[in-house]
Amino acid sequence: MASAEEQAEDFSLIDAIHSKYNDDDNAHHFKVYISSNAPGKKDSGSLVVPPILVLDNNKVTCSGPSDIIASLCGHVTELDLTNNLITCWKEILSMISYMPRLHTVNLTSNALTTRSLAGLDVPEQTFKNITLLILNNTQTTWSSLSTLLKIFPSLTELHLSLNNYTSIDVDNLESYPSLQKLFINKHVISRWSEISKLGHLFPHLEALITIESDLADMILDCPEASIVFPCLKCLHISSTKLQNWEHIEELRKIPKLCEIRMKNIPFLEEYNEKVRRQMIIARLPNITHLNGSPINEVEREDAERAFIRFFMDKENQPRRYHELGETYGTLDPLADVDFSVKKTRRVTIKSDEDEKSQEMEINITQTVRELKKFLQNFAGLPSHKFRLFFHAIVDGVPLNSSELIFPDKVLHSLNINDGDCFIIIPKCF
Repeated sequence: MASAEEQAEDFSLIDAIHSKYNDDDNAHHFKVYISSNAPGKKDSGSLVVPPILVLDNNKVTCSGPSDIIASLCGHVTELDLTNNLITCWKEILSMISYMPRLHTVNLTSNALTTRSLAGLDVPEQTFKNITLLILNNTQTTWSSLSTLLKIFPSLTELHLSLNNYTSIDVDNLESYPSLQKLFINKHVISRWSEISKLGHLFPHLEALITIESDLADMILDCPEASIVFPCLKCLHISSTKLQNWEHIEELRKIPKLCEIRMKNIPFLEEYNEKVRRQMIIARLPNITHLNGSPINEVEREDAERAFIRFFMDKENQPRRYHELGETYGTLDPLADVDFSVKKTRRVTIKSDEDEKSQEMEINITQTVRELKKFLQNFAGLPSHKFRLFFHAIVDGVPLNSSELIFPDKVLHSLNINDGDCFIIIPKCF
């Protein structure tokens, strides 16, 4: 039992609601009456809680009086408790017990302990109304997940990122058929054989997002490889450590896969954007969308023909080359096919202050910080005293503008083309 001192430090959900929505100096009054036109109040002056209840960074530790929760939160549909101090699952379940319309719960960055699940009355205490559960950076273990999937039997979307997973320990978990979308980003799992275990746990999974991770292979070498993810349509594997094209080609074995996002993968960055896209499209006949863009028939044929021409004079020709050869036959080489990496772009640099302009050759493998240092002499200012904007130019017309605010961002991620423009604007101090 908590000491009086510990209890005095508790800050409940109700405390957080009144701290945010109640202007009354006395935070212990659970119902206040003030001007009817005040934000967050009914015409009568009583407190109103919005259906999307966001209480992030409020130092919430516990639930609070159940009758007050029922009175204030009965119509809440989404609850965001990101970055609070809740450690006990019983407190979470106590809160949501009185929110019958709730369907989304975000518990990111609360250190929820595994032992706090012990003794819960499962399956009697379940929440079929919850369809989206976000457990990023909550120290959720696989044994905890076993219990949580029983408490929340109707989840269609689940977030498990930033939980420092080194493996997928779900062999003893029961199949969970309702889940359709899973986020499990920023982990240190390197083998696809581990990731594939999620397919057995979630047999109806349609979208798997596993980005910014140590994933280094995509080898589907088990006999039942084609049925590990029988319903998977969308896969996001950007910012992973995949090592070669053989791993990419393995994705053909996932039977319903049609949409892939794969950016910032080191070995793919050796190719310019156009060639990179063509190479992926040519190797994966099953995909219809790549990095958010649809692939039409004309683009696919162009990519496959370019792929054939690239490998026609190579000694080590991939299997896909011979498959496409049967479709297109022998092609004449094109003199202008260039799959080499172009590391520089010729762009225009403009200074907003003195309206001077100059064409320059810049290296797109450098960072924003390095480019700003390079431009110091042109700007007549140290790099920390000016802002830098990038403008994409198409047919002489600026299409979009963005400020380069992240110093470690690599320039090639901006998809810079010859003729684009950078504008320097001095900072105002």
